[in-house]
Amino acid sequence: MLRLPAALLVALPLLHALAVHAASADEDPEANPAPRESISVTGERERAPDWNYRRQHLLPEVDAASNAITVTKRSSVARLDEQPPVLDNDVRALFARLPGLFVSEQQNPSQWNFSYRGLGNPQESEFVLVLQDGLPIESDWIGFPTIYYTPMPQAIESVQLIRGGASLLYGPQPAPVLNFVSRPTDPRVGMGGGSAENVFGAHRMFSTFETWSGRREGWDFRVNAGERGGEGERSNGGYRVTQGDLHAGYVIDSRRRLDLDLHGYGSTSGDPGRLSLAQYQADRDTTSTPFNRVWVERDTAVLRYEDKPDARSGLAAKLWTGWQDLARRTAAAAVAPQPQPATTVVEDQRFRYTGLDVRWLQRWSRANAFTAGAVLYDSTSPWRQYVSGNL
Repeated sequence: MLRLPAALLVALPLLHALAVHAASADEDPEANPAPRESISVTGERERAPDWNYRRQHLLPEVDAASNAITVTKRSSVARLDEQPPVLDNDVRALFARLPGLFVSEQQNPSQWNFSYRGLGNPQESEFVLVLQDGLPIESDWIGFPTIYYTPMPQAIESVQLIRGGASLLYGPQPAPVLNFVSRPTDPRVGMGGGSAENVFGAHRMFSTFETWSGRREGWDFRVNAGERGGEGERSNGGYRVTQGDLHAGYVIDSRRRLDLDLHGYGSTSGDPGRLSLAQYQADRDTTSTPFNRVWVERDTAVLRYEDKPDARSGLAAKLWTGWQDLARRTAAAAVAPQPQPATTVVEDQRFRYTGLDVRWLQRWSRANAFTAGAVLYDSTSPWRQYVSGNL
C-alpha cells in the first residue's frame, strides 16, 4: 500500500483548486485581457515657496519700529494692498487673512465686536487689545476696554495680529493684539502725491477718502480726510462717519527723529435693534428699537521720538493724550402691536487719557537682542445717566 506524506495530502486540494482556476481562465478571454497601451504622466516639481514673500506676512524677529522682540511669537500680517478694497463697514473682509479672529457683525458702525477663537464675549471687543501704530485705541485702556473707534481701511497699510500671551508686549492684558499700521508717507521728494476714492451704493451709501503726502528737506507729511454714510437696510439704521489724520515728521540728524500725529474721528448712527428668529422670518426689515442712537467723538495727539546711537541700539518713546465722548440713547425693544416703551435712558461718558511708552533695544554678538521698557498711563472717565419720558 502506497502511503503519501501528510503534507502532500494537505496540499493536494489546493493544487487541484489552482488547476481548475487556470483551466477556467484559459476558457474565459476576459480573464486574460489583451495588453493595453501604457499611459505616462509627467509634470514639473512644485517650486519651493518664496520665503521672502512669506516673511512679509510675519512680524520681524526684532521690530525696530517698536523695539520689541517678536521672534517665536505667533503672528500674522494682512497687507491691504494685496486684498480687494474694503468699503463701508465690511470688517469681516478686512480681517479675512487673520485666522482665529472672530468678528460678530453689527449694522451699527460705531460698535466693533471682536474676539479670539470664540473666547470671551465679543461685544465691543472687550477681550481683544486693539492698537493703532502700537498705541491702544480702547475707550479706556484699563478701566473700560471697549472699541467705539477704528481707523478707515483706506488709511491703513497693514493689520497685525499677535496671538495669545505674546500680547504682553503691549501691556497687562493677556489677550491677542490687533494692531492697525498707518500708511507711510509718499517716498517721492517734494509735494509727493495723493489719491482720491469715491464710492456710491445702495441705501444711499457713499464713501469718500482723500490723502496727500510727500517729503521735503528733512520733513515728511501726510494728510487724510474721509467720510462715509448711508441710510442702512432698516429704519433707524442710518449712520455717518468722519475721520481726519495729520502726520508731520522731522529728521533731526542721522540718529534722531521726531514725529507728530493727530487723529480726529466722529460718528453718529442709529441702532435698529436685534431680532429674534421668528421676527426675522416674519419681516427681516423690522426695527425693534426705533429710538436708539449712538454718538462718538474722539481726538488723539501722539508725539514720537526715536534715537539710534548706532546700528546695535535704539531708543523709542511715545507720548500720547486725547479724549473721547461716548453718548447713547437706549430704550426697551418693542415691535408692533406691542406698546412703545414709556422711558428712555440717556448716557454720557467722557474719557481723558494720557500715556508714555519708552523702550530700549540693545543688540550684541551675532543674533542676540535685549529689550526693556516702561509704560505710564492715566485716565479718567466720568459717567452720567438720565431717564427721560421723551423717547
